[in-house]
Amino acid sequence: MTLTTHMTVNAHRWNGVVLGILVALMVHLTVGFDAVRTEEPWPLLLPDNSADSDPTITLLKQRANGALEKLVQSARESEQL
Repeated sequence: MTLTTHMTVNAHRWNGVVLGILVALMVHLTVGFDAVRTEEPWPLLLPDNSADSDPTITLLKQRANGALEKLVQSARESEQL
């Protein structure tokens, strides 16, 4: 076995080790983020304090809430298919 062949084999092994570590890390992060997700995130994102705000801002918040609701419903429907 020559030196370049030996280095190539070692490089392939290290590439496999690094790939395995990256996959394990991504799985760990994905599971962690899914566990933290709440059922309906928009109340946290857009709190309803419209009594003391501008009517334009209140309208924008209502539109944003409606858009988020449609996105969540379409995501749930696509998961059920």
